[in-house]
Amino acid sequence: MEVKTVHQKIQEVDERWGKPWQSWLMYLTLAFGPAVLGLMTIANVIAAQPRSVERLTLAYNEVKMPDIITPSIPIFLVCIFVEILINHFQKKDYYRLNDALSSLFAGGAQQIFGIVSKAFTVFPYLYIYATYGKLFQLYTNHFFDDHWLISGIILFIGVDHSYYWFHRMSHEWNTFWAAHIVHHSSEEFNFTTALRQSLVQPMFGWVFYLPFAFIYPVEFYFYFYQINTLYQFWIHTRVVDKLPAPIEFIFNTPSHHRVHHGRNPIYIDKNYAGVFIIWDRIYGTFQEETEAPVYGVTVELNTWSPLYTQFHHWIEIWDTQKFVPSFAGKLRLIIDRGPGYNYDVLNTNNSYFSCNDLKRLKYDAKVSGVVNTIYLIAQTVLIAGGVFGFGMFGEDYGYGYLFVWALWLLSGMYGVLAAVDRRRYWKELESVRMMALGFMTLEFMDFEVIENWKICSAVFAWIMASWIMIWRFGEKGIEVVVVEKKEKEERKSVGVVDNVARESFGSSSGGSGVVITPKGQFFEVVEEKKVK
Repeated sequence: MEVKTVHQKIQEVDERWGKPWQSWLMYLTLAFGPAVLGLMTIANVIAAQPRSVERLTLAYNEVKMPDIITPSIPIFLVCIFVEILINHFQKKDYYRLNDALSSLFAGGAQQIFGIVSKAFTVFPYLYIYATYGKLFQLYTNHFFDDHWLISGIILFIGVDHSYYWFHRMSHEWNTFWAAHIVHHSSEEFNFTTALRQSLVQPMFGWVFYLPFAFIYPVEFYFYFYQINTLYQFWIHTRVVDKLPAPIEFIFNTPSHHRVHHGRNPIYIDKNYAGVFIIWDRIYGTFQEETEAPVYGVTVELNTWSPLYTQFHHWIEIWDTQKFVPSFAGKLRLIIDRGPGYNYDVLNTNNSYFSCNDLKRLKYDAKVSGVVNTIYLIAQTVLIAGGVFGFGMFGEDYGYGYLFVWALWLLSGMYGVLAAVDRRRYWKELESVRMMALGFMTLEFMDFEVIENWKICSAVFAWIMASWIMIWRFGEKGIEVVVVEKKEKEERKSVGVVDNVARESFGSSSGGSGVVITPKGQFFEVVEEKKVK
């Protein structure tokens, strides 16, 4: 039997993942064009004289950017609460607290980084509009002034078409998928999934909207861009079934978007639309919902860690490039290959777990006990309020204050999810964060104001209550004795298991369930003992 070399295996994978010339022509026209425009814009900004950059910065500071996303956060939360009630009364299993917290914190983190990413997004658009827009405005201003409604409709449709191609490239290019994958990493599908967003994706997506900068002011464009984003919130639900046929034919609906989030083989890389599903019908990526979707990404994460959730695909790209021998192949891995290429290469070289098992158990590490649950929910409410305040009033404060504020919120998200993951260090992390809250209160409060004394007293009462809950009731992990799945059953103590997912169903030997370790190993539980 012939033993193939790594190079031969990679060649076979390359042949399987080659793109026909028709696809390349379509990509060049509709995707690479805006990308090249974006690179040219960056080059021009870098090469510009300091005075030009200074004028552009002043123009950016004078722009009154509309923000309809942040004020909508309370509406999002109300919709989530209503969906949870429906889920409860209909006895569905659409929600898990651990998964919902992971999604909410991903959205909160994106809001915090939004102050930076918004500037990164708007600056190139403003540069093109200020530099070249006047040439086009000589011919377009008269029309748009007289037909403002038509102008808005054209922009709305254009933004959605650009979103389709940005979204499609986010699935078909490795680098973009590394930024977008966090949105698909939830194994549930509900309104919290809509808020599960990437930190770095806004730094890629702006290039697809640059052509509008030749005609439309940045405020006008950004308003319709946010409307497009808001529309997509309501389609992340299993509560709404299929809608009347005319609506299903034209618009993106919950049914169409459930297909998009499914990892069933027939659903992968389908239904990219934002508002109008017509784009998928035109470009051949439409798929009807014909079977129950299985949600999540094809490779198991086995953790709620926000850092790993956001950046794990970059690790997979790094692992893949080790098997690609040529520099050109490594370059194509970043700018051309899709994520499926990674898994094909890694599986071919027997260095990766098999992916996309539709029958795999959901990762379900979670806290136990009423007090622990109350603590996590209370901290989540505090963090959510902090994120909302950060988005609404953050630009009114200095960068030093914003940095401390953001660091405290982000560490809170990490700490809460570390507790859900049963990380052994979560108690220490949360204790330090509560101490930091006290120092922040002392630093930023004006104690000549009586009301601030009341606020300060409430904050320290919160800190003390949190400490009591952490150290009196908090669990560090679970000590388990398991039966390893071998030909001959063998009892094996694995000590304190850090980051364990358990399924609550009986085992054949009378144990309490199944343990899944972070490396994906399955064990049957015989005994368990909580460790403080």
